[in-house]
Formats: sequence, structure tokens, C-alpha cells
Amino acid sequence: MTTCGCHNHTTCKTTAMKKAEAYCAAHNLRLTDTRKQVLAIIWQSHTALTAHNIMEALGNSQPPITYRALQFLQENGLIHHIASLNAYIGCPHIGEAHTGQMVICKHCLTVTEINTPLPQLLTDASRNGFTVEDTHIEILGTCKHCQSLA
Repeated sequence: MTTCGCHNHTTCKTTAMKKAEAYCAAHNLRLTDTRKQVLAIIWQSHTALTAHNIMEALGNSQPPITYRALQFLQENGLIHHIASLNAYIGCPHIGEAHTGQMVICKHCLTVTEINTPLPQLLTDASRNGFTVEDTHIEILGTCKHCQSLA
């Protein structure tokens, strides 16, 4: 199972980059060269990458530049932060309202974003007077590929 329903990461990356460029253009957001590079690195696979991994791939010795790019990409819904790994993954649902549940393989760090509705949880939160603004659920386990290696 992969984030975009395909196994061709080049296709995923190309599609994600086109979506990101179109989204930024439509919302008057500046997708700088550095931001594009960071996004392209994140989309090279469906594996969560830390900021350190991204800086290494950039050959960048200036962490503030990378962190600012990550912040922009996350704030604008182009990537997700995986809190349990302190890492990042591309968002295949750019510009779409979604809840962003992440299924994370603890062995290979492959991340799959699933969009299963959470109506009962959200209803219960509302009943308790809580206004839900965003949900991110991280489910750790072992992917099919890693299970086959065991």
C-alpha cells in the first residue's frame, strides 16, 4: 500500500510537484526554488524524512533555510509532519479537506496517508464542547513488505 495508489515514485513525485505548483499559483503563494527542492526530496519516496535527511540531500549547511521551507510547506498543506518520528511526508491531497491519518511502518518508515472518516470521534469531541480544527492520527506497525521479510 502506498500513498498515491501506485508503485512508481517518479509518477508520484511529478504529480505532487504539479499539484503543488498549481495550488501555490492559485493561492498566490511563492513556491521558491528551495521550497521546490525540499518538496521534491520529500516526494522521492514514501518514506518519512527528518529535517536532517533533507538537509543532507540538499547539501545544505544552513538549517534555518530548510526549516523555513518545511514550515511553509507544512503550513500550506503540501506536506505533513509525523510527530512520532519528527519527520515529514508529502501530502497527496493538496488543497482538499482531509483528516490525515498516517499508517507508519516502524521498520522501513514508509508512510501511507489514509482518509478514513472519523465521525464518532469528532461527534464525541463536539458533544464535550470541543471545537475540532484539525486531526492527525499516527498508527505505527509493520507494512506488508516488511512482514514478508520476517
